[in-house]
Parts: sequence; structure tokens; C-alpha cells
Amino acid sequence: MKNKLKLYTFHSIWILILTILICVFVKALSFSTMFLDPIGQALNGFRFTDTYFYVQNADSKTSDYNPDILLFDISNCYSRTEIAAALQRISDLNPKAIGMDVIFGQGGVQDSISNDSLIRVVQRSPKLVTAMRVIQSQNGFSLERSFFADTTKCSEACVNVENETVRTFGSTVTVGNLTLPSFAGEIVKMAYPDMYDDFVKRGNKTELINYKALSFDKIHIYEPFDTFDIEDRIVLIGDFEDLRDFHGVPAMIDGSRRIPGTTIHAYAISTVTKDRLINQMSDTEGLLIGIALTFLFSIVCARTFLKYDKVSGLLVNVWQLILLFFLTIIGGIAFLRWNTNLNLLYAMLGTGLVGFTADLWFCFSITKIYKNTFGRIAPKFK
Repeated sequence: MKNKLKLYTFHSIWILILTILICVFVKALSFSTMFLDPIGQALNGFRFTDTYFYVQNADSKTSDYNPDILLFDISNCYSRTEIAAALQRISDLNPKAIGMDVIFGQGGVQDSISNDSLIRVVQRSPKLVTAMRVIQSQNGFSLERSFFADTTKCSEACVNVENETVRTFGSTVTVGNLTLPSFAGEIVKMAYPDMYDDFVKRGNKTELINYKALSFDKIHIYEPFDTFDIEDRIVLIGDFEDLRDFHGVPAMIDGSRRIPGTTIHAYAISTVTKDRLINQMSDTEGLLIGIALTFLFSIVCARTFLKYDKVSGLLVNVWQLILLFFLTIIGGIAFLRWNTNLNLLYAMLGTGLVGFTADLWFCFSITKIYKNTFGRIAPKFK
């Protein structure tokens, strides 16, 4: 029995080493050639959390409601005077914070009166956070800001989000060589300073946005509103029909996978303020677990190849499917019940490759090269 265990362990170690070498080789090759670029892009565009959010939101009963955030829609309103009047009224009704997710350009000479009214209102709104955006130009990166930013010295924060699919946020946003306070982070800091401090103390550069279905109250600028709608709430002002500000998200939100940036900021803020933060297993922990599980599965594969040679391929495929399914279920339960994202990518990658590497290794084990190299040190059946 001990001799068999030594034999299985010997082969398992080399199967694991071969699996790691193949992973390293494919990773290096993907950096140096376009041949594997589609594979790399596909892997970069996929996250297990996307599937978990889909499953979670498929059940309409899981939808939550956040009464602390009001979405204020200024779509189809092209008058800065009207926007200034609405902003003034919102400010007068004592909100916790106001997030202006709109960047106002200078405009023409004919807009000077409406510009002045907007400037005066912004100066009288101490709880206002206005948007700025990092843009890339020929000279590197520069800031796009509202025309009144320097005049009013208002609070500003960066509204840049990830390209393609928006999954994460943080207290700061780094684009190129610029690191700026994030829009969601600054609003949380203004409205809930204690929660913001706890959020920063977590020490994570980025956090997953919790896209579990969430509903918010929403008012259009031309609809009436009063103190009950505004007081002690975060008011996020944006254009909810501006398709230029629609971004992809990893879950179905209001029946779509592309939603307004202002809504994304609302989800990010809610992740912090409504106890929806997701605990993330580190990459190092995921790698160690992946290596350990891959090694254990290598022992199973080695035993299968040595003991059930004729049906080893079929059995290994069955074990692979069972283990991959088991890992998926474990990851889903941890995420949906305990808001914990287990990093199982390495474990699944290793599990998926071990069948191939074990077959490759045992094909090599019958060659003269193997006998000359490992024949003397490899354990034998007795």
C-alpha cells in the first residue's frame, strides 16, 4: 500500500509540474503572439461572479430597495436655468449629499446668464459633488471638467469607469498617471463619513460592485418634488437617456445589460452603505488553493491511469466534470449566502488541464527517455 502511494505521489508531482509549465507557456505565448489573443480576451471578459449575479437576479423576489438614494433625471432638459433652479431647490431641502453626474461645457456667449445662475447655485450648495472625467489626448491624459469648477472651487470627483463591463469601484480612480477621488467614494465620504472610513480601512484597491437587483426612487426634473423626496437622502443627478453614458454591466438590471452611468454609481454607493460589500479571496490564496486541489486531483488521475488503464480516459473525464460542478456550486453558495467571492479560477483551470497532462505524462512514461531519466528513481509496484 505504501509503495502504491509513493507511486501515485511521484506521478502526481510530475503531472502537477507539467500542468503548471503548460499554463505558464500558454500565458507567455498569449503575451507574445496574436494567435492566442481571442482566448485571452475571452478569459478577461468572463468572471464567475457574472453567473452568480445572473442566478441571483433571475428570481425577482430577491430585489432590494434602497430608500436612501434618489435618482434625479434631467433628460430632455436643455435649459441650464431650469437645472440651476432644480439644484437650488434640492439643496434647500437638506439632502445628505448631491452628486451631479453631468459635465457642463462653457457654452456660447448667449448662455452667459444661465451659466451665471448655475455658478451661483453651485457656490451655495456645500453638499454638492460634481463630475470630472479623465480623457486621453495626444499629450497624454487630461481632465474634462465643468466650466464652473475653478470659479466655485466645488467638490469634484472622477466618474471614469471600466471599459467594456463595469464590475469594480474604489475610493479612488487611476487612469494613466492620474489618481483621483472616485465619484461614488466622495459621495459616501460626504454622506456617511464613518462608513467611508471603514470602507477605506479594508485596504482593497478595488471592490466588486454588488449588482444584486436593487430599486431606487426616481424623479424627472419636470415632476413635482418636496421635502419628503429629498431630505436626508443622497440625490444623484444625471441624464438617464444619454446613450453615450450607458455602460455594460455583468447582470440584468431593469431588463438590460447596459445601464446609465449614474445608476452604476448608485449601485456602487449602495454596496458600501447598505452592507453589500463582497469579501474577495486574494489572488495568492486562490493560487495556493488551486495548486493544492490540482495536486489532489492529479493523485486521483494517476491512480485511475495506473489501475484502470483501458477506461482511464472516460473515468478522468467523469471526475473532471464532477469536480468542476462541485467547485461551481461551492463558489455560488459562498457568494450568494455569505457575500464571499472564492477565487476558484486556478483550481478550475488546473482541474480542466490535469486530464490532458496526465495522459501526456503517462504516454511519456513508456518512452526510453523516461526509463533512462526516471527509471531508477520512480517507485515500482511490488
